[in-house]
Amino acid sequence: LGLRASTEVLPIDPLSCPMVEEWLSSLRPSPAQLQAGADFIGSAELKANPECLMRCVGEVSASKMLGDKAGPPPGEDEAADSAWMFLANNLQLFAQGADEMVAAAPEDRKEDVETLLAKLFTPRGILFHLRGLARELWRAAREAPHPAAGGSAMDVDAGGGSINWSACWAWDRHIGKEPFSEVGIVGDFLLSAVAML
Repeated sequence: LGLRASTEVLPIDPLSCPMVEEWLSSLRPSPAQLQAGADFIGSAELKANPECLMRCVGEVSASKMLGDKAGPPPGEDEAADSAWMFLANNLQLFAQGADEMVAAAPEDRKEDVETLLAKLFTPRGILFHLRGLARELWRAAREAPHPAAGGSAMDVDAGGGSINWSACWAWDRHIGKEPFSEVGIVGDFLLSAVAML
């Protein structure tokens, strides 16, 4: 997969872009998936199928960790802003993973996977789509559920902040359940991006 670098600067919040919001709405868990994700934690199904949940060692929720590290709004976390610009200007860091993802994809998904990765691994794709998913995970954990995703209770964490754990776990399951779905691929590369930084 040929990846091109650029010094393009895009300090815009991806969530303010209607195109990104429309794309995210196609990835967002449905109300039924939110409930299924919350029910999945601690269930016999999880014990039988642990691969169906995106995980990160030492974290209560991988999606919350990704949102915390990579999803703050532009301008609120200088380190996160710098990390996103570094990734957008160093697309070669993703080349091997992209090639491996295409090679591993089932035959009926290879073309779709190649098309998605070609869109994702441009400076604009990194700063709007990959960062857009990180922003959505950050928002899902902190705010009342997105209207398109239905309702869920907020819990108070040890630091006194409100955390929507049901939404976090729903995203963990939603991303982990289908490895070669669009949300699974973007989630995997977001996890890789955070691991590189």
